Amino acid sequence: MNQTGIRRGAFRVAISMLIGAGLVSLEGCAPTTSGQPAPGVLLVVVDALRADHLEPLGYDRSTMPAVVGLAEEGVIFSRTFSAAPELIPAHVAVLTGCDPNLAYMGISKQFQIPTPNRWWIPSRVPHLAVEFLAAGRATAAFIDHPQILDRSGFAEGFEVFRQVGPEDNRRRDERGAEQLCDDFIDWISELDRDETWFAYIHLNDLEHAWSFNNPQWDSFFPSRPELSTSPPVGLSNEVFHAIPRSRWRAGSQSMGDYQARYDGSIRHIDSELRRLVGQLDAMGRWDNTSFSLLGSFGLQFGEAGLIIDHGLYSEADLHVPWILRPGAARRAAQPLELGGLRDNLVSTLDVAATLLDLEGIAQPAGIHGISHMPLLRNEPYAGREFSFASCGRIAGYSVMDSAWTLEHFLPGASLEGRAKFSWFGEADPVEGGEELLLYPQGRRRPSALEVRDGPEEVRVRLRTAALQWFGNIERARKLSQRVNWNGVDEDKSISDDLIELGYLGDQP
Repeated sequence: MNQTGIRRGAFRVAISMLIGAGLVSLEGCAPTTSGQPAPGVLLVVVDALRADHLEPLGYDRSTMPAVVGLAEEGVIFSRTFSAAPELIPAHVAVLTGCDPNLAYMGISKQFQIPTPNRWWIPSRVPHLAVEFLAAGRATAAFIDHPQILDRSGFAEGFEVFRQVGPEDNRRRDERGAEQLCDDFIDWISELDRDETWFAYIHLNDLEHAWSFNNPQWDSFFPSRPELSTSPPVGLSNEVFHAIPRSRWRAGSQSMGDYQARYDGSIRHIDSELRRLVGQLDAMGRWDNTSFSLLGSFGLQFGEAGLIIDHGLYSEADLHVPWILRPGAARRAAQPLELGGLRDNLVSTLDVAATLLDLEGIAQPAGIHGISHMPLLRNEPYAGREFSFASCGRIAGYSVMDSAWTLEHFLPGASLEGRAKFSWFGEADPVEGGEELLLYPQGRRRPSALEVRDGPEEVRVRLRTAALQWFGNIERARKLSQRVNWNGVDEDKSISDDLIELGYLGDQP
């Protein structure tokens, strides 16, 4: 494993000076004095985890009984949507609480450069780990993919940043959730009991379930006989209406076989998290740990043109679970209404804001997410009106309100020129063609060839909101990514406007 231990001593010295000057407050973050270990926050993010494959959200298989059981002392946000259906931007959204477009460098597609080099989180964008570190927390990240890079800004604020390297990917069948949970336990075992902490565990097991055999879990659930059709197999990995070549399991595998393998992999993750909770409990730390499990993006089983893949803007790509269980210290410090489902509209941008609010840490300027803690505290709560998603395989976006989803995409365009076929299966799609697809949430997504559903006024309202949002995001992206060599801000009026609107924080 490529283990990068980053002890940011200079950062801690600077924070100590700010605390001494009264410019940073540790309110809500002081260690407990009852003999119990200090409070901690554990955020587990699972790639390709669909919301509708959890039993409380309507699934008929018990894929995550241990994790779901934790929600008895917490809540499940049942209508959470990812801000991006792809790996890098999805994690940008969670770790910053900001639209991931701010981290996209906008390099021309004509330059054939590796995907990670197209992303960089600017310093003026909020970082969840920085906020916890500034509040006196020990911070650590355990990253399960070589594209989540330190140099791209993901390690900012993490004192320890352990990332899977290429050599680990080659022996992937020996890694995954088990090793990452062990890495976390090793780290927290070395912390003083009175030291508050924040940890980020990233699990990519569901993406690798198609590459390596795991006899115990691959057949944990039976294949459904009603899904006996075998899907076609693509000649490459970037295909529509077929399984990507790298995810083909050889032979004649039915959709029921693939689904059972996916569900078994979820159950495997659940078993490892059950083990992790048991270890924290044995250390006396579990009761005071605020635990959160989040899907970073979903996975299609053919709902919108992709099979065992993701990257578009359908609910299958974007609808993810979010379970939040506050620790005992947080439950005792504030009256919270816990237990059951919450069906308010949520974006993965909101995770950072909500966790900071839970821990009594002020929201940083420029964060795009909102806190949902007022809902749990039964306080006045406006909620989220719209949830936006972008940065997918094809240029476009989706926007959701309380009842409708609008997808706007360009069939012939892709973020990095990777899509080989358009939505219609045409090898040479018409340049500039676009599609607007409106449909009620929770129902079968209609194809682009079917009659559109929904009233025109809803279409106009959602599209207007999206154009305003992404227009301001693009302005903020250009300012955030710009290197100001001469120290003169020629766009100060634009910057001040975006700061006032909440799209940017103050210049660092």
